[in-house]
Amino acid sequence: MYGEVNEVLNEVIFSERFESRPVFMVLDPVALSSAAKRLGQDEEEVEAFICREVGKSLSRTGNPYARHETQLKFWRKEGMATKPPFTALLFCLSHAAELMASDGTHTQGNYYVRLSELTGLPKDQLSLRGIDTEKFWHWLARWLVRTDYRYGRPTARPVNQFKYISIAISQAVIRAGDRACFHDMFERYGFAGGYSVTEAEIGRYIDSWIRSSAANKRLRQAWADPRLRPRICEIVIAELEDWSEASSASNGSDREQLATLALALSLVPGFPDRLATLSLGLHGEQGEVQVLSDRKGHQLTLDNDVFGSFATLSPPASVPLPEILLKGAEYVAPTQNRTFRWRYKAVIPFVRAETGPFWIETNKTALGLPHVILVQDKRQTRSAVEDLLSELAAPGFTVATSADLPGLPAGWMLYENVCLLRMPATLPGSDLRSLVPISRAAGLQLIGGMRLSRSVWHRQAPPVLRFEGSKGPTRIEIFEGIDTDGHVLAKAEADGEACELGVSGHVPDSGDMVSRALEAGKEAGYIGFLCRTARRPRPLEIDSLSGLQYTSPMSARSRAELLINDRAENWLCAGDELPFTLPAGFATLGTGGEAEDGFAGLPVENSDPIIRRKAQTEEEFEAMSCGERGGHRWACETAPPLAKASTPLEQTCKDCRLSVLTQNRGKPPKQVQRTEHAPVPRAPRTQEPIERVDQDLFLDALCFLGEGSWASFEALLSANISEPWQAHAIARSLEALGYIDLARKPGAGRITQWSIAAPTLYLSGSGRAHLRGFRNATMTNEVRELLVGGGAQDVSEVLDGQPLNIAFDGIDPDLAALLAQSIQDPHGRSIALILDPPRAIARRMASLGSTRGVLVPLSVADDVASERYDLAHGRWNRCHDVLEPGAYRLAWRGQAYAYRDTNGNLFQGPHEIVKVLAARDAGINLHAYSQANAEFVSRLGADPAGLMARTLCSCAGRLPTQEGGVLKYSQVPSDVAAAVLDVLYSAKVPNESS
Repeated sequence: MYGEVNEVLNEVIFSERFESRPVFMVLDPVALSSAAKRLGQDEEEVEAFICREVGKSLSRTGNPYARHETQLKFWRKEGMATKPPFTALLFCLSHAAELMASDGTHTQGNYYVRLSELTGLPKDQLSLRGIDTEKFWHWLARWLVRTDYRYGRPTARPVNQFKYISIAISQAVIRAGDRACFHDMFERYGFAGGYSVTEAEIGRYIDSWIRSSAANKRLRQAWADPRLRPRICEIVIAELEDWSEASSASNGSDREQLATLALALSLVPGFPDRLATLSLGLHGEQGEVQVLSDRKGHQLTLDNDVFGSFATLSPPASVPLPEILLKGAEYVAPTQNRTFRWRYKAVIPFVRAETGPFWIETNKTALGLPHVILVQDKRQTRSAVEDLLSELAAPGFTVATSADLPGLPAGWMLYENVCLLRMPATLPGSDLRSLVPISRAAGLQLIGGMRLSRSVWHRQAPPVLRFEGSKGPTRIEIFEGIDTDGHVLAKAEADGEACELGVSGHVPDSGDMVSRALEAGKEAGYIGFLCRTARRPRPLEIDSLSGLQYTSPMSARSRAELLINDRAENWLCAGDELPFTLPAGFATLGTGGEAEDGFAGLPVENSDPIIRRKAQTEEEFEAMSCGERGGHRWACETAPPLAKASTPLEQTCKDCRLSVLTQNRGKPPKQVQRTEHAPVPRAPRTQEPIERVDQDLFLDALCFLGEGSWASFEALLSANISEPWQAHAIARSLEALGYIDLARKPGAGRITQWSIAAPTLYLSGSGRAHLRGFRNATMTNEVRELLVGGGAQDVSEVLDGQPLNIAFDGIDPDLAALLAQSIQDPHGRSIALILDPPRAIARRMASLGSTRGVLVPLSVADDVASERYDLAHGRWNRCHDVLEPGAYRLAWRGQAYAYRDTNGNLFQGPHEIVKVLAARDAGINLHAYSQANAEFVSRLGADPAGLMARTLCSCAGRLPTQEGGVLKYSQVPSDVAAAVLDVLYSAKVPNESS
């Protein structure tokens, strides 16, 4: 029975729910419910049942853990290829510590009494062999590191002088069932997700919240022990990550769920000037579109139609941001018993999101990190903000108004390049509290580099370690492995409160590292992290080995979702020339055309500011929002007796109930004379350049991960792009070249999933071959050595906008077949061989039919804000309705593209397809083919995607060139061009019932 119990715990604890997060060997409510169901036990009894089964597996004489040590040795000998055989044992050890948390007595004697009660073994026998449990914790950590934190980050560390029991205590400082208490703290202080919170910062919030009625006795007792506080902070941060993601989807609870909405700000290059785009939404991936209602009953949607990791509210007409910024907003999802809120603030700081090309609203600033700050354009507020920034921030910050920065709401100003270096001498007014970091000590942080997932970085772009303490001297050290027992790989020291250490050049062969920060000689920070490359990629699940399969010319689906008999490759190798002939009229493009740059948005207009009305009576004044009145009316909690000046206190607006954390102000400070400072310079109208994407590094990162959601793809590029369409353009290029496969959402055409294609050699009839799909440095070296050794010539080339084009000349089919038989990728897949790739891919594309599969019927109001595509000039023009046949761009659920056919049916589809369908109806072609030059030409904004683009790019082995408003694909045979045109301009049109 122990084996069954252990298997169930492995499934519920190591289910990838805690990927790259701290994982604790106790059962939270979700895991508890699942384990009880699988084991056929009541939830109230399942933990005791598991511990009894563990007790039966222990020896009554000698070493009680002898059987488990034997299993550990065998598991290690087998390469730790499965989940641990001792998970149930560690759960039992942790549950004993969790029961100790009930009475707050963390002593050695109390622990072994609890463990004895759970297992039925004598207390003295368990105490005598406590040292034997340490090895299980050690190898659990080694396994979690070996699996690249896929199942969680190790958390087992001693927390007091009782070394062997305190490792178990570290798993259960607070009971798993008590963690939900902290949700009150997250809701109260407006946590919205999307940015990192350090242990030092969360500790300040806990210090204030722990005095509230929402905190129970057990939590207060645990927090009162300074030795346990670092572990509590780690647990609360993990709970915050779970809570912020759970707020993106209903958890089925009867309790009303509160979600704090946040603002997302994009600063994008425009022509001639840059633009600002402000959105209201919720951080995270939503999955299905959520329907919300505002106070007036108007329906809105919450969906990831703009950013992969931030869901925005739509349609824009129902999200009047100038009004919301002044009055706040509240929405409900009645079917899910959820309320979404945003509260007025005169000063709104933003921090750069780690998951996408945008800035996200934060409830507190942090020292040393870049911020932008949105400030209500009132003279008194503006003056106070500039005075405070002059005192706290590094020189160089700028300011922009709505006149300087199109898209910025009128009546607001944006301060950019703000980096706070110090705390204020005196606490500022209430509206400016959000600009004061909650903690002087930001703690130990990992900054920059290419983050592959939480706590995992690319080896060639590792992070920088930064420590911000409260006193000096400070020191950072790096160790190899899972703890700080080994020798120091590198260190940095400073006499002051902060120091910094670059990881580059110090990464060990294993890539497994632990960093430690010391403050005045005492440990003040601890982080484990990994550096990886595609030389040792993440293991793929069995179903994932099949990757994505194209089920339409433009979009793929997971093969795991298809019947086994329906699974196939994304090409067909049989046959010679394709059975397609060029249709008449495609020798030249249709008339004129202006190039579209990316996914152009609807024209940006600055909304007029909301005019504040003056109250004529006291009743009217009381009915106003805080923004209309000009500020909040704060009520601050009373400071505890003998409280220090740094004691965090909660202040809450009496009207809108906005809660913020502040400090004990004590006696009012003496009036300080205002210091004059130079005027803040205006922000430049042009966007600052950002570092270009390293295509080879990026492809290696994708090969390491193997597959993922669109949010994970966008996150890898977050530091190198300024707007979402750039990530889409890179994804489309890699898809066209055959490196990745993409799944798109029907109708919207938005990318939802990506997967690295299997390693493949594209071999043309001329003997030229290109290596596509998965690759790493080891594989490419082996391929090069085998092919060049067989007489081929390496003609690889560096091309702009794509990874190194690995190519060879002079390869005959026998040599290619030898390559396919000899070399495998780290997943055990042989290199697939495609002969005559343009025709092989085109055959598969043609077998999937027309573009019908990416269109869905659409129903919208005729007067929805819209633009109609001008086929003759290639541009969008405003229109009053969507009644006429043609292609439309709609302000509906963000931005949607639609096609009205000649029968009056309306369909939603990708922007490229709706244009082509409208052009076909009008007898205009947006594509052409030159037989003399073997060149396929496409209008920008109507360029082929999916297998169509891959077919065309495989002809020359490179991306098309851009000339003016067109793209040109070279070396395209006429039958291949005809196959692509047949898909694009096919007479098959979906009917209204499709």
